[in-house]
Amino acid sequence: MEDQKRRDSRFERLTGYFRASSFQYLAPSLGFVDVHPGRARFPEAGEHVAEGGCLFVIRRFKNGVEVRAAAAGALASVMVERGAFVEFGQPLATIDHSG
Repeated sequence: MEDQKRRDSRFERLTGYFRASSFQYLAPSLGFVDVHPGRARFPEAGEHVAEGGCLFVIRRFKNGVEVRAAAAGALASVMVERGAFVEFGQPLATIDHSG
């Protein structure tokens, strides 16, 4: 139980850091980058994203893993293209949360 509390505390500090600064979104799994079914197009640099908004879907077989924005901000860069194969931990995008 104490280990879980320590992990939760570290996670909350890390999340707070990410919300306060620009950071990279990393691929959560192996697969191909695609547009979320609810979006009309692939995201572009300069586009505003809402907190919790889906940026990409990583598709593998018939499953998809959503990559969501942890906070609102502007996409500073998009480092992948639609259909690109990504590996776990590969940078996908950078969001500037400061403005």
